[in-house]
Amino acid sequence: MIVIFAAVMGAYLARAPWKVYREQRSHANELLAQAQTDEMQQTSLEKRDSDLKSPIGREKLAREHGYLKQGETPVGADTP
Repeated sequence: MIVIFAAVMGAYLARAPWKVYREQRSHANELLAQAQTDEMQQTSLEKRDSDLKSPIGREKLAREHGYLKQGETPVGADTP
C-alpha cells in the first residue's frame, strides 16, 4: 500500500517539471525553425549581393531592366 501511494505521489509531483520541459522544448523547436529560416534568407541575400557586385551580375541586372549596350537591338525587334 505504501509503495502504491509513493508511486502515485511521485507521479503527481513530477507532472510540473514535465510540463515545463514540454513548453521549453516547444519554444526551442520554434527558435530552431526560425534560425534555419533566417540562415536560408541570409544565404540568399549574400548570394544576391555577390551577384550584384560582380560585373556579370550587374550586366544581368541591367539587361533584366531593359538596358542594352550601345548599338544593340532587342531580340525580336522589327528592323525597318
